Amino acid sequence: MRIHPVVTLSLAAVALVACDTAFPPTVAVIHSTPTVIVGSTIVLVISPNRIQIPIGSTAQLSTNAPQVVIADVVWSSSQPSIVAVAQDGTVLGLAFGSSIITARLASDPTIVATAIVDVAPTAPPP
Repeated sequence: MRIHPVVTLSLAAVALVACDTAFPPTVAVIHSTPTVIVGSTIVLVISPNRIQIPIGSTAQLSTNAPQVVIADVVWSSSQPSIVAVAQDGTVLGLAFGSSIITARLASDPTIVATAIVDVAPTAPPP
């Protein structure tokens, strides 16, 4: 029995160009849309990861989420009666205690980060 080798040739793309001198050449520009990073390739971090604020004060938390998914970040508080959190990461101390603040991606709830906000009683006036 004799074995004959088989050679396969594959062309990825073939382009035919026709030239017409009556029309000037045209350049086409292709724009790509941003690629959203999904899955475990994003490690979300809240900064600062722990803060202390007095009752009635606010502080700003932020994440390292890529700009293409920043609007997808959802903020929440484990103790909303102690610390309120707005969807831009602003926290407000409402009562003495602590709360875990969570930031997660709405498109992938497995991508999550946490920070702790401690609320101290307001200092008495001097």
